[in-house]
Amino acid sequence: MDTEKKYETTDNFVIEDGVLKKVFDNEEEIVIPDGVKEIDEYAAYRCVNIKKVIIPDGVGKIGEYAFCGCRDLEYIVIPDSVESIGSGILFGTALYSDPQNWDRGVMYVGNHLTDTKNTVSGCYEIRKGTLTIAESAFMCCRQLTGIVIPDGVRRIGDYTFEGCSSLRSVTLPDSVEYISDYAFLKCRSLGYVPSVKERKNKQ
Repeated sequence: MDTEKKYETTDNFVIEDGVLKKVFDNEEEIVIPDGVKEIDEYAAYRCVNIKKVIIPDGVGKIGEYAFCGCRDLEYIVIPDSVESIGSGILFGTALYSDPQNWDRGVMYVGNHLTDTKNTVSGCYEIRKGTLTIAESAFMCCRQLTGIVIPDGVRRIGDYTFEGCSSLRSVTLPDSVEYISDYAFLKCRSLGYVPSVKERKNKQ
């Protein structure tokens, strides 16, 4: 028996069954309502008036390009409950354009790694305390030779390290519960990366 979907439409949002589907470009500050569990891809795409976004605790996923093109967006809160971040969520924003928000070619928001520049090189150690690495974050970082992922990260999503052709070593913590089949696509210098199941069987 099909259950009726729950829709909520306000001046600022369209929400369907706990998924924020659309953000309207009406206010400079957007506070996403409690009860939202997921922000859909392109939800606030090119909402050029938004300057500040507060995402509440309880949201577990942010879809790709969710805030892409929000050119004046200069502040965002991403809670620790978020475990999955799509690619390009902040591309084209004031946050993305500000050099002060980048650490050696890597961008962090709170405890989340949201993006990198393809100039990242050598063996890179992701900041301790990081919980989420966005999908495609290290795509085509061809000078990256090693990556150290800290304890606390649970997922290595789609295309996270795709095209990192010089990547030779990956240090994974026990906290990782999921590795996408496409996470290390075209990493031609990298040897075999054991699956989560194989790693746990060795413990």
